[in-house]
Amino acid sequence: MGLADALNEPAATKPPEGWAPSMQYGANGGELVGRIPDGLDTDPAFWRLVISDWGLDPNLTEIVPDSVQIRAWDMAVGKGQTMRARYYKARIRPIRCALSAEDTAELAKAVMRKRTNNPPKPPTGPGVGYIVNLSDFQIGKGEGGGTVATVERITSALDAAVLRLRELRKAGRVISSVWLVGMGDLAEQCQGHYPSQLFTTDCTRREQLQIVRTLILSAIDRFVDLAPRVVVGAVPGNHGENRANGKMVTTISDNDDLAVFDQVRDALEQNPGRYGHVEFHISDDLVLTLNVEGVEVAWTHMHQGSGSGERKIAEWWRGQVMGNRPISSAQILNTAHFHHLLVSESTGRTIIQMPAMDGGSGWWTDKTGNSSPAGMVTYLAGAGCGLRGWSDLAILGGGS
Repeated sequence: MGLADALNEPAATKPPEGWAPSMQYGANGGELVGRIPDGLDTDPAFWRLVISDWGLDPNLTEIVPDSVQIRAWDMAVGKGQTMRARYYKARIRPIRCALSAEDTAELAKAVMRKRTNNPPKPPTGPGVGYIVNLSDFQIGKGEGGGTVATVERITSALDAAVLRLRELRKAGRVISSVWLVGMGDLAEQCQGHYPSQLFTTDCTRREQLQIVRTLILSAIDRFVDLAPRVVVGAVPGNHGENRANGKMVTTISDNDDLAVFDQVRDALEQNPGRYGHVEFHISDDLVLTLNVEGVEVAWTHMHQGSGSGERKIAEWWRGQVMGNRPISSAQILNTAHFHHLLVSESTGRTIIQMPAMDGGSGWWTDKTGNSSPAGMVTYLAGAGCGLRGWSDLAILGGGS
């Protein structure tokens, strides 16, 4: 009898409560419980086959070290005979590849191949910042043409963002800095966020994060020669969370939406001649607040709390102000998560909610009937923009 046959051989005894064969598995791991055929737990292939037997990929899933429990008991099987039943219980988890040394080395090689540059000199007078919001890429989502179509949409929008910068300068805008801010949900993840997610992704978690890192580097490279100061920021989204059973199980900052920026930053540090004027602000909190040429601007994915819409965002912001949080001083709040455009000044300050760059969600449309065109939001911000603190908003790519 082979190992696979032994695993599926019917058990002669009923296991005690809590030890019935079962699998629980979410985006960040779970638990396997099953029977151990006699003598097979010492076979080097046993645990890989156990993982395969439950329908998981042993190349992407592993047993958590020191988590294995084995229980054995003698049970009567009739006619005075007994048999020893042996069962395992073990934690399993995805094999984490998001920050592998190999990936970092490859990204660093790409960075080192880039030539050094002489960025433009700062303007002699007051300037404004050009903001490009990188929101809800959800790389890996198989809908709406899948990842290939999403990448084409994003790169097209980034190309348009460069053209927009040049147009604004020709129109007389004095742009002294570029701000590229990751607003969360840049990768789709593989499961744990909504029903059937596992069946709607077209690439693995590792592949998703590799693509996201490449897109971030591509965005930086498009602007690194166009401004004397390039600021890169990042806030966490819900799809970047480490989850189990649909809930975040670690910390706010343990998030793929931040980890990809960590890795790009580390790679860029290998080539200070080209990227020495690029600065990173990777938030360990849900909110990032920065001074953009004299105006306080805040970013958050906006998955905290419940509900959606302008009123919910405004109520959350008021609560932050009453609590004297850092966002209290912000004049502009950029939000994401809800996948449609919203610009509101009803609070006396400005809320700008981003559309997504993904291919849409059939699940969400089926549930609500709602959908919204994709697009990347850019605008100018700074004291030089007048009373509002911002101007020249444009939606590029996708739904433009």
